Amino acid sequence: MNEGKNSYKVLARRFRPTDFDDVVGQPEVLASLRTSLEQGRLPHALLFAGSRGVGKTTTARIIARAVNCEVTPGPSPCGTCAACKSILEGSASDVVELDAASNNGVEEVRALREQAGYAPIRLRKKVFILDEVHMFSRAAFNALLKILEEPPAHVLFVLATTEAHKIPDTVRSRCQVLPFRRIGAGDIEGRLAAICEREGVQASAEVLAEIAAASMGGLRDAETALERVLPLAQELDLAAYRRLVGRLGPTRAAELVATCLAGDTKAALHYSREAVETGVDERECLGEILEVLRLVLLLHVDGEDSMLFEATGSWRERLLELTRASSLETIDAMMQLLVLARDRIRHLDDRRILLELTLVRMARIGSVQTLGELLAAAPLVESEGRVESEGHVVSAGSATASHARSAASATTNSPSTASPSTTSQPSPPAMGLSATGSPSTGSPPTRGNRSADPWVATVERALTERERLGNLLSAATLDWKSDAELRLEFGALKTIDRALVTSEKSKSWIESALSDAAGRRVAIEVVTAAASKSKKPSASAGATGAGASGDAQQGARRPRGNVDPDELPGLGRKAMELFDVRHVERTDEAADA
Repeated sequence: MNEGKNSYKVLARRFRPTDFDDVVGQPEVLASLRTSLEQGRLPHALLFAGSRGVGKTTTARIIARAVNCEVTPGPSPCGTCAACKSILEGSASDVVELDAASNNGVEEVRALREQAGYAPIRLRKKVFILDEVHMFSRAAFNALLKILEEPPAHVLFVLATTEAHKIPDTVRSRCQVLPFRRIGAGDIEGRLAAICEREGVQASAEVLAEIAAASMGGLRDAETALERVLPLAQELDLAAYRRLVGRLGPTRAAELVATCLAGDTKAALHYSREAVETGVDERECLGEILEVLRLVLLLHVDGEDSMLFEATGSWRERLLELTRASSLETIDAMMQLLVLARDRIRHLDDRRILLELTLVRMARIGSVQTLGELLAAAPLVESEGRVESEGHVVSAGSATASHARSAASATTNSPSTASPSTTSQPSPPAMGLSATGSPSTGSPPTRGNRSADPWVATVERALTERERLGNLLSAATLDWKSDAELRLEFGALKTIDRALVTSEKSKSWIESALSDAAGRRVAIEVVTAAASKSKKPSASAGATGAGASGDAQQGARRPRGNVDPDELPGLGRKAMELFDVRHVERTDEAADA
């Protein structure tokens, strides 16, 4: 086999920058390093933090040459001396590159510390480049701390990571942190054009721009993508490139967004089919659409002259058209839908289903009402639908369906709970109901209450204004003595509930609400069942005297009257409900005791 073919190097290695002037997209970092080298103030430990393919390891190697160059040490190493050549070839024993992802244990760090203690063999300084240093274990980080803080004078540490948040603060505080940003699409496109020129290949500017945009700020990713199309670059147009790499591209994604804004679900499904037939990964397909929506979002928020992204010519005009045809709320909803879909799609085997469902939902977003629109269109008065309960027709519009049914059933006497004298006579035709249970034609107006039945309206009002009282009224049995007198009967209640329904304040509120709903004065009487109190039997006959003594002591604490629970603070009402007790006023004698 040909030796030249065996020694072929990929573009990312052949065109790796060899000095600071070749590094693109990091002006702030390079300016800081140049100044430090010129003034001789380079720290003994540097931490490079940034995403993949932005030049962290490349810059670390340039620094190793800069501090060890035999001809021009400083920010511009010669590249021709023995030290520079050995570092470029990777044969310098005094420049140690350690992959922390596979050498992340404390034993590797101990070996590194021991190696750092020896003087350099050929070069001026020993340089340790620790790549992906965030992969170190906790013990390895702890073992590194001491030598990182006070290394020998001949040692320089350069740490590189793509996840700076995983680096312990104890390590960060011992290093000078230099953040590497993502490289702009324009810088990447210029670098790719320079590579094509040096390779003697004429590539389409549209293809290079597409590669630069798809690399997400990583120059190495862009160079890898260029190498794939370089042999065919002269014959490749933009459409052919997209078919080759399995992408539909941002222009096609913008067309989809336009059809979704128009509500065309058919076009959305055709886009899904096109993506599947082209071989586009479903998650990447959603990502392309999401990126277009992001640009539209930026235009919505920052204005049509936004400089938050790079877009010119017909592409920017296309984005402006989408901005004018949409609202910020619609774009926001579409982006949230795509973000959720991209998260869920990785867990599915058949991704096409979720892709189609997501695109259809995007196309239907314009026809779906928002919560604010639904609330604005909701009528102030409940619907006039009516339900039948125990032979009586009552309004079905209540705060909740369960409370309405309870209140409606309470408009008639319950044979199982009413007394014989109550069940022997029918209720009078009052309060909007006839004797047969049908609505009375001569009933007074309800004054805008939700329900046509005054008692149901009273219960609904109680549920809104005094929820606890409303729940109790929903379970009450009604006994009409006359048109202007109503008897409310309750079963066995807790002490706090019994005190609530029998208080004068509650009775006054119920009479006022019921009279307001009926249009006439109605008096109420509240009757509650006697609470059954269990008495513990005496343990022996001799306990009788003790019981008498206890009764005497209880007499000394006889209350002067119950206290209205509504007059108590929230904590007092909570204690009454929790322990099932009453709050009473004690006599002066008991208080003195």
